[in-house]
Amino acid sequence: MAQELMRLEQVTRRITSEFYIRKINLTINKGEVFALAGKNAAGKSTLASVMNGYLPADSGRIYFEGQQVQLPDPGAALKLGIITLMQNNQGFEQMPVADNVLFGNDKYYKTGKMSPRKLAAVCAECFEKLGIAIDPRAPFYTLTPAQKQAVAIARAYLFDAKLIIMDEPSSRLPQKECEVLYSTVRALRENGVSILYITHRLDEIIKLADRVAFIERGKLKEVRSTADMTELDLIEAIEGFRVDNIYSKEPLELGEPVLKVQNLSAGQAKDINFTLHKSEVIALVSDLGMCAQSIYRTLNGLLQYNGSIQVDGKEVKIDNPLTANSLRIVSAIDEDMEETLSNYDSKDGRAVGRFAVLSARFRDTINGVGKMLNNVVGLKLQQKEYMTGGYRQKELVLRTLAKDGDIYILVDPTNGIDLQTKMRVYSDIAQLAKHGKGILYFTNDVHEAVGLADRILVLGTNTIVFDKNAKETDASTLAKLLKE
Repeated sequence: MAQELMRLEQVTRRITSEFYIRKINLTINKGEVFALAGKNAAGKSTLASVMNGYLPADSGRIYFEGQQVQLPDPGAALKLGIITLMQNNQGFEQMPVADNVLFGNDKYYKTGKMSPRKLAAVCAECFEKLGIAIDPRAPFYTLTPAQKQAVAIARAYLFDAKLIIMDEPSSRLPQKECEVLYSTVRALRENGVSILYITHRLDEIIKLADRVAFIERGKLKEVRSTADMTELDLIEAIEGFRVDNIYSKEPLELGEPVLKVQNLSAGQAKDINFTLHKSEVIALVSDLGMCAQSIYRTLNGLLQYNGSIQVDGKEVKIDNPLTANSLRIVSAIDEDMEETLSNYDSKDGRAVGRFAVLSARFRDTINGVGKMLNNVVGLKLQQKEYMTGGYRQKELVLRTLAKDGDIYILVDPTNGIDLQTKMRVYSDIAQLAKHGKGILYFTNDVHEAVGLADRILVLGTNTIVFDKNAKETDASTLAKLLKE
């Protein structure tokens, strides 16, 4: 019989009229993976923040291991064994892995208490228990994102974690590294640790979770076992209606080439060749590493390059973002990149010239200095409205799709957003294609690539390793290529 670890009764917390949870009742058992599912701004992250003490509850009762507890701050949660893993997984880059795992842990990491050799031995024993294949003596900077996440999980385990909260833990991981995360989560469960797992990736809920709670508009809709559920069942529970095909793809006759890239080399990308036509969607599938970054940064005028770029049949030199803007190239990459590109956006949206470029670079430099001051001394330059990560991503992508352009560059646009918003994004892309626009769609989601694209390119370490019509391939083939 399942043993209760944490129970919430009538828990309420209000942040704004849009972000809140109301009268939540749920129980998490010992040694289970408990998933939270719902739309953006449904209240998932708010609920997690109440459970880890970041946002104290306004009312209601919280019980942990049978005792009523107060969680006024994260420190109180930590003392109970409730630990939240952050997405960035920062560490001491030059220090060994073992030091990163045990730093701050009074049981092991006190000056003179244990030698580096003994620290590595403790770490190795933990790694073996959790199935983590990492050398504890290796410098932290040599690890992949998934390995750094595994180190963070091991650190939480050795801090005697009883409940680990993971909010979109795979959102920044390459597809081929997600299995490292999954195997570590399963090992935690086998060792009696409970996981609160928040994700928009439905396949993860099916693979990992024992039960899933559906949150809607701040209220708990229902809790179900995942044993016999399919992804379509999850979609129906989240959205309230049955969806058999979430993509809005219609066969279109392709137009003239709108973008032609030949023998392009920039950054980590070498010898890149492709042609994008009007009304065409090309999916560039990869782990979104340096090769992909080099391509989309070059097309936005942020990297020097060798090779040829043609727009509407004319040779162009894209040496700054103003030129990209004048060529009607519109991009959704991330918030920081949006701010950088906006510094180069002229008043009429299409002006190019030496003075315009110098003015844009000056604005970018000033904003960069402002950010540095904000990070170093905590200067509040602008108070932003509270929004979850998925909500911000949604706003970024929809802003971009509403802009007037001929070439749209979208980088992992549906990462962290709910299904309803994904379907809107897919519909907007289909409408852009109908109106003769060309779309470059960078993604690590193989199902998305097959469902949306006319043509699919797979990027390897530094070049294109696969180029086929979308009808000539499938998701399993692409997934195998990503693992190579």
